[in-house]
This record gives sequence, C-alpha cells and structure tokens, in this order.
Amino acid sequence: MTQVVVGTEVETWQTQAGETSGEPYSYRGETGGRVTNVTATLVDETHPYYGDSHGKDIPNAHRGDTVYAVVVEYTTGDSFGRDGGQSVVLDFFTDPQEAANLAQRATDHDYNKDGFGFEYNGKDYYTSWCGYFESLDSIQVWDVVIRDKYKDHSDKVEWSFRRGH
Repeated sequence: MTQVVVGTEVETWQTQAGETSGEPYSYRGETGGRVTNVTATLVDETHPYYGDSHGKDIPNAHRGDTVYAVVVEYTTGDSFGRDGGQSVVLDFFTDPQEAANLAQRATDHDYNKDGFGFEYNGKDYYTSWCGYFESLDSIQVWDVVIRDKYKDHSDKVEWSFRRGH
C-alpha cells in the first residue's frame, strides 16, 4: 500500500551562547529556528509517523497532487536553555478547508482548560507545543505538492508554500 508522508525541513541558529565550563547542569544557551520547507512524498511502507512527520493513506494519491499540511512551530527547553525551531506536522488533508479548520481548532486550544490534547472530527491530537517550557510560535497551513521519494528534485519546481504568502 502506498502512503503519503509529510515532513518539515527546519533551519536553526544559536541566539545565545551557553556556558563553556563543562560543569554538569550548566546553562547550555538558546537556539532559534523556523520551518523553511514542507515536503510530501509517496512511500511503499506503512508507518503512521516518522519523527515529527505525519504519514497516512490517501486513496489515489499521485505525484503532483497537492495536500494541505497543518504545521506547528514551537520552542521548547528546560532549566538550562531554550531550543527554537521545533516543528510537528499535526495532520494533512486533500481539502484546504479541512486543514484551515484544524489549524483554527489548534490555535483555539487552551492548555489550561484542555491539557495536552484536543479532539477534532473524531481524532485525538497531542499538543507538543504546550507545557511548562514550551511556547507556540505559529500554526500555518502549507500547500505541498506530492513527489516520489528518492528521486532527483533538481528541476527547481516549488514543492510547497505557506498559504496566504
């Protein structure tokens, strides 16, 4: 069975240097980051998730079709530093309105009321951007063109873009 897998490409950079003492539990600094691209590929093996990516069966999906991915960008950390440029593909759809509706539901999520997750259209979603050290940076819908995995993509075609940009 063929599956579509959507994942993010992230750029990160150091925003504040950490301590260089080498002592355990010393401040390790801060990083920033952002999603630079979102990819959708056809794969033959079936896996629901690949790290921060999302995979699912879409009947009759072909190279060149467009899916609409809900991408969350957030910052995490601990007592010793902060790490920006975290991302997760919450879900993706063939209908742009479904993606917009999920993005709105995720944006409306209230951690204090709903905790670490929410339900949308009968499916449970985990909010990895909620927690003591986490903060939401953005929730956006990306238009992503499906491509074959392991092919040369040097034809300089735009494979994805943020909706509204």
